[in-house]
Parts: sequence; structure tokens; C-alpha cells
Amino acid sequence: MTIQTIDFGGSGRTLHFSHANGYPPRAYTPLLDALSSQFHVVAAPLRPLWPDSDPDSIQSWLPLAGDLIRELEAYPNRQVVGVGHSVGGAVTLMAALQRPDLFHALTLIDPVIMPPLFARFWQAVTWLNLGARVHPLVKSAQRRRRSFANRDVIFESYRKKTVFQYLDDTALNIYIDALTQPQPDGSLTLRYSPEWEVKIYLTGILDDPKVWRALPGLKVPLLILRGQHTDTFWPRTARRVQRLLPGADIRTIPDSTHLLPLEKPNTVAEEISRFISERFGGSNGINH
Repeated sequence: MTIQTIDFGGSGRTLHFSHANGYPPRAYTPLLDALSSQFHVVAAPLRPLWPDSDPDSIQSWLPLAGDLIRELEAYPNRQVVGVGHSVGGAVTLMAALQRPDLFHALTLIDPVIMPPLFARFWQAVTWLNLGARVHPLVKSAQRRRRSFANRDVIFESYRKKTVFQYLDDTALNIYIDALTQPQPDGSLTLRYSPEWEVKIYLTGILDDPKVWRALPGLKVPLLILRGQHTDTFWPRTARRVQRLLPGADIRTIPDSTHLLPLEKPNTVAEEISRFISERFGGSNGINH
């Protein structure tokens, strides 16, 4: 299936962005607009946003990495700056481990990567078919409200959620616009189905042991940005990455959570641009 890549404009080296579970690419518009001052920014939706896509088409995240590889193979100018948030970060890393020739550099924003012991625990949970009972986010996703009478209703509902406590009203409105599809009667429905959201949760980190084994051989410069108050990219995960890849650059963004690219878009954009400049010279590495 050919997926419509979203072009956020800009010029220079291509920067490809991969989004998080439940957060369509346009939810990151402030970040991607900021990056477009130095890069040509594009984003391809993951499978959950493909028309008529089936959640049962995946049993792990490796097929999502394959989707990204096929997307990048079609680009006329190879070696993109690969940027991904959450599952998008993990998928971008998986793709780079398989095909480093497609990447100029990587920035993973609070990627979903867990220590090997935890990943093996999750493999056992999955084998026992207990994932839906054990995963802390599955039940809430299964109960996710799918339609809203109008925009005010969804804004008031989401404004109260703890997960969005560090998002200002502008960022929250951009997220709502990205997530919802207006209907003829004025109501709004979700673009991102709860079934897909659950599937991404349940199939996550199953391939992390493979990622850890391959990580020391990563041939692409790596920056990881994590939120100071993240519940996803743990400090011990960061320490393990640093041991296996001493050259990796891991930075913590103050006063942010797992949603740091929505909470601190300008800071994240500045860190990415600075990383590329430090590693390659120039504003985006074109002159290297």
C-alpha cells in the first residue's frame, strides 16, 4: 500500500519524522515547523493511520520498521535524518539497525525501549495471553471515547487529563485537530482507532532483546532526548545505551514528560539542530 507522506516543507537535507501511538503527525506541527527552518521535513503515518488497515496485520513492531525502510528506499535523496517519538523512535532505531545506509543521523525522542529483563518478562506475559490484563494503558485505550458532539466537548475532556498537564492550550488544540475527523453533523470522531492503539501497546518491546543485541553495532550518529519526568525511557535504560554506545548523546529536557515534543517543541528542535551541527558542521550537515 502506498501511503501519503506529509510534507511540512523546508529545504536542505531530508528529515523524516515518525510519530507516537495515538499521536498523528500533524499533532507535532509546532516541532516540525520549527525544524523546517533547517531541514526538508516529511512524515509518513504509521499503519494505524492507513486506510482500512488491520491491527492483526502485526504481531510485533518489526513490520513497522519494514514499512519505514520501504518508504525511505523510495526517496530520491538517500540518508535522511531519522527522528521518531515513542513507538516512532523505536521503529526508526529498528530500521537504522537493519539499513544504516538510509540514515544520516538519528534522534530518538523518549523511545519505547525497555531493559532486556523487562522485555523478556513481557514476552512471557504475551505468551500467556495476559498482556491486556497487565499493561497499564490497555484498559483505558479500550474504553477510549470514539466520538464527541463538538470541539468544545473534546477540549474540556482532554484539558482535564493528567497526561496533558504540561501542554498549553495551543498545543492541545493542535493535537485535537490532528486526532479527530469532523463529521457532516458537526461531531468529531477519532482518526486513530482504539483497536490499533491497544495493538501497539500489546506488541511493543517484544523485539527489544534483538535491538539490544544489535545496538553496539549501530553505525549512525545517535541522539536520544528524554523527558525529565518520563515514565517511558528510564534512567537505567539510558545508562545501558550509554554503556553499549559510548558515542551516543543522551540529553534530558527539564520540566517535560513523555510528551516532550508536544510540550517543548522549540527546545526539542534546537537540540536536534545543535546535534546535527556538532556532528557534521553547518546547519544540517549538508556541507560535511
